[in-house]
Amino acid sequence: MSEINLKIQTLGKKTVWTLQGDWTVFALSQGKKAAFWLSKFPVQGDWEIVGKELTHLDTAGLAFLLECVLFVRAKKMNLKFSLLPKRVVPLIKAQGLWELMKGYVEAE
Repeated sequence: MSEINLKIQTLGKKTVWTLQGDWTVFALSQGKKAAFWLSKFPVQGDWEIVGKELTHLDTAGLAFLLECVLFVRAKKMNLKFSLLPKRVVPLIKAQGLWELMKGYVEAE
C-alpha cells in the first residue's frame, strides 16, 4: 500500500516540511487526507516544503501544494517549495497553475 507522510522540523520562525512517499490520489484516498496534513501547519512564520523524499506526486498531491499556496497568500506568509522532483514543474504547467505557483518554486 502506498503511504504519505511528512517529516516536520522547526528552525526558529521557519517550519520545514519534507514530503515523503506517494502523494497521489490513491495514497491520499487510502490514508490521511490533505486537509489533515494542512491542519498541522502553523498559521504564522515561514514555510518550506521539501520534495526530496517524494516518490510519486500526481494531481491530488499537486492539489495539496496548491492549497498551501492559497493558505499562505491569505495569511500573508512566506512559502518556498524546494528540491521538488524534476517531473513536478511540468505537472504544474500542464495543469495551468504555473503563473500562480512559480513564485514559490525554488529554481533548481
